Amino acid sequence: MIPRFNYSYSVGDFWNALQSLIDKQPTNYETINALFPQATLHFVSQARVGIFLALKAFDLVPGARVGVQPYTCSSVLSAIVAAGYKPLFIDIDEHLTIDTNDLQCKQVQLDALIVTHTFGKPANIHQIRQIVGNLPVIEDCAHAFLSYYDGTLVGNFFDCAVFSFGDGKFPSFGSGALLVVNNHVYGRRIAEMVSELAEPGLLSELALIGKRILKAAVHSRMGGILQKWLVSETIVSKRNSAVSAFPDRFKKAHRSVASGLPTYISRIVERAATQRENARLLIDHNRSSFTVLNKSAQENAYVVVLLCKNRNDLYNYLREKGIGGAKHFQHAKIWTREFGYQSGQCPQFEQLVDNLLTIPCHYGLTQRDLEIINQSLHHFTRHPLPTHEESFS
Repeated sequence: MIPRFNYSYSVGDFWNALQSLIDKQPTNYETINALFPQATLHFVSQARVGIFLALKAFDLVPGARVGVQPYTCSSVLSAIVAAGYKPLFIDIDEHLTIDTNDLQCKQVQLDALIVTHTFGKPANIHQIRQIVGNLPVIEDCAHAFLSYYDGTLVGNFFDCAVFSFGDGKFPSFGSGALLVVNNHVYGRRIAEMVSELAEPGLLSELALIGKRILKAAVHSRMGGILQKWLVSETIVSKRNSAVSAFPDRFKKAHRSVASGLPTYISRIVERAATQRENARLLIDHNRSSFTVLNKSAQENAYVVVLLCKNRNDLYNYLREKGIGGAKHFQHAKIWTREFGYQSGQCPQFEQLVDNLLTIPCHYGLTQRDLEIINQSLHHFTRHPLPTHEESFS
């Protein structure tokens, strides 16, 4: 099974994680600081925690309205509510990022905004800045580490930014997030809140290492084959339809995560370049058969996104061929309704969400993997399965 994400965990990774627990010297973060030269950086346990802390630092009135796109992880919505605020949904455009026309219409209703760089595709930052003015803004960069906008890394543009290093992200450390604070007006308050967070204990650190080893096996090529035969797709879908809750208690990031990013930064840069090339090959081969969201050289090529009228058929076909596609955020309509979304609020979101399929382009793919993906997509377009789904327009 070709994994949809790279969960590999080498002997070297294991050894470096153990070394981080043994070594009492503070980690040198110069390589990470260089990516965000004007910012203060904090490692926290989850991206949703970073969003929560940033929102609390904004010190908005209770019940304040935070603009957010509905095509997002439910954990983002949970973080907004946990901070004491309410989501106000803003539609998405054809790139799956905030639609600036809808933002313009709803701007006067907002007290803060979350800008999501979906699948590593930067939102229209220049236009968003013109629309929102001095409104407090968080960049949700969970998919976008090492993506650029006009030659500058995303995460450098607004008041705060959050990057995720959890399972299936790029890079993936199994846990943890980076909170970037660009506006020093909020820096002191965030630093105070982070300083109050507890450090994960040794057992928690070892448990994370164990989970990473287990997940590397489960999501390996052989593990994917076993999952395909042993785990019901219906059960997985039902489990994923639940809203991702905000934790009652949270801590700082695990030391093995916080030390891993600066340790591997040069390797991560190389892997992003590999992903970009993989994405280019897949897009060039399939652009005449599918509506593909093009990847520019400035994106990290987290995944390749296809828009197709028979998304479920294609997903099942690729799964049978041993290819791990994904129906990202397929339950977003269900999630958002739990946070007050009303039908018709975001029509482009409602049209797009059921037609999206992501295919892997991560750095762990081989040349043969790319050939298999291209051959399978080509064969599907020549011999599509019968479908009763509405066409994509």
